[in-house]
Amino acid sequence: MRSSPRLPHAVGHLEPWPPGTAEKGFELWKMHFDMPGIKGAAGEGRLVYLIAEEERIVYPIWIYTHDEFDKRPPEREMGRLLKSAMNRQ
Repeated sequence: MRSSPRLPHAVGHLEPWPPGTAEKGFELWKMHFDMPGIKGAAGEGRLVYLIAEEERIVYPIWIYTHDEFDKRPPEREMGRLLKSAMNRQ
C-alpha cells in the first residue's frame, strides 16, 4: 500500500458504497490479509479504507475479521464513518 493504495485483485478490491454515501473524488476499497495468531477463515482480516483521490489521502474506516462479520460491518455504521472521513476534506 505504500506505493499505491489500489491493490491487486488477489489482495484488495473496490467495495460497494453503503446506500447514499458515494461521493465524487473518493474510492472505497477492501483489503484482505491474514491475522496473526488466528487460524482458518475466521482469522482472515479485512480493512475497509477510503481513498481521497485529489488529496492522495487514505482513511482507514474499519478493520475486522471474518469471524466478526461474514461480509462487512452494518451499512448504517459504515456510512456514518465514511461521511465523517469525507467531511474532513
